[in-house]
Formats: sequence, C-alpha cells, structure tokens
Amino acid sequence: MKCIIASCNPYVTQDGTPLAPDDRLLSEALRALRIDAEVVPWEAEGYLWHQADLVKIGSTWNYPRSWERYREWLQRVASVTRLRNPLEALLWNIEKGRYFADLRARGIPLILTDILNRGERVDLASRLDEHDWDRAVLKPSVGTNSFGCRTVCRGDLESVAEGQAHLTSFLSWQDMLLQPYLASVETGCEMSYVFVDGVFSHAFGKSAFGPRLADVPTSRAVHPSSIEVELAGWVIQTVQGLLGLHLLYGRVDIVRDGDGQPLVMEVELIEPMLHLEQNGALDRLTQGIIDVYCAHA
Repeated sequence: MKCIIASCNPYVTQDGTPLAPDDRLLSEALRALRIDAEVVPWEAEGYLWHQADLVKIGSTWNYPRSWERYREWLQRVASVTRLRNPLEALLWNIEKGRYFADLRARGIPLILTDILNRGERVDLASRLDEHDWDRAVLKPSVGTNSFGCRTVCRGDLESVAEGQAHLTSFLSWQDMLLQPYLASVETGCEMSYVFVDGVFSHAFGKSAFGPRLADVPTSRAVHPSSIEVELAGWVIQTVQGLLGLHLLYGRVDIVRDGDGQPLVMEVELIEPMLHLEQNGALDRLTQGIIDVYCAHA
C-alpha cells in the first residue's frame, strides 16, 4: 500500500521532511506498519498521483490563495486514486457560505452570518448598523486559519474605513462573510471537536485571533463539554447524511454566544489541524486509512 499525505510547499522541506506535526506523526505511524507513506506538496509539478493507493489531505494550508486551482487539483487526483476525505466532502466544504446554508436549513445552530456575494457593492457601515453589531469579523468564504480575517469596530471610523477597503478588495474575487464578534473567542477560546472515522476522538481549545507558530493556531487540550460534543456529533452525522458518505476525519469548531449558547463556527473537512497526538487519534486515523485501502483492495 502506498499512502500520500498531501501538504504544501511551505510545509515540506526540500528533502521531503514534513513540518506540520500531524503530517509527520501520520507518516511515521504508517511507515512503522511498513506502509509506504510520503508527504508531498499538492503543488508538486508532474507528480504521479495515480501511483498512490490513497491520498490523504494534510496541511494544504495555502490553498485559499489559489483555491480554484486547488479545486481542479482535487478533482484530478480523485479521478486517478482514492481521496480522503472523499472529493464530494472536500468540494462541499471549501466554501463556508455554501455549507453554512445547507447546515442552517437542517437546523444546526450556527453563528449569525451575513454572506456577501462576490462582485457585490457592500457598504460596511450600513451593514453594521443594520445588524446593530458594535464589533464584527470579516472573513473570506474560502480561507484557512486567519487568512483574510479582520475585525471591525462600528464606533471607530478608521477601523470601518480599513474594513471597507479590505472587504472591497476581497469581494473582487470571492464571497465574504460578516459575523458578530463574540467575546467568548477571547475569554473562553474557540473549542475544536475532532472526529476520526466518524467517531468523536478529542477536543482542544484554540485562540481564533491569537499568536501563530508557523501559521498553526496555538491550542490546549481540554475536557470536552458533553453539550458541545453532542452538537458536534450532530453536525458530523448531518454532513454524512447530507452527502451520503463516510468521513475519515473532521473537526467542528464551536463558540458560545453572549447567552452562553453553543454555536457552530466552522466545520473543517479538508485540511484541519487535528492534534493527532491526543487521545489515541493517531492510531484510529492510521487504522481508518488501512480500512479504506482494504475495502477497495
């Protein structure tokens, strides 16, 4: 069996050493089982992806800067080998505006989101007044980590002007999201719930706007909230039912609103940081990869 873990140029050295912790751990675990595992940047020109029995998406974290090219790459790889998560899940998940609408229609409690369409002329100050949001967050519909994210303060003319320029620039090439700023992101952290092979594995807290180490959000292990685990599990089950497929991995990010109610901030099915070092997640993901291979061997 040959398994390729797809990364990106900034996270693979010239000698092929993976810099992202999850990629390194997974490749080492697979090799320990005598599985031919390699970490390859998705941008690798001329790479023969068909030689892999399975391509697992890893730290392809730079794709928002060229996401249409990335989408074409996903489709090309899926046409010659098995891709995990499956192509349908990746394409569904690539644009937040799209999957937010699907999840909201199925009753999932999401953070309030105003979807601003590509090419649309939007007056940011008017939108903030309309929603009565004193602080808000602008983020691209296609993004990873804090790429393209900006906070704006309604009472600060300079902040609104800078936010307007940022918004206008991004709307020239993709949709944008406008969301209320939740204080819990700073005081309580954003909570991430990790699922491996469709089953809850572990949770960790991360700062959505905190300092980054090599673009990886700082995080800490946490004791999971049973209410939030239930909500995250509902999300994963809903996605699997909606798409009619099984997920090898996934992450659901949850925040609390001003009343303490949990809301889904994001669903990550493409290239999330999973912290595979926690709670046996690495062993379960490794076995899940082997199971996919055996099911199609």
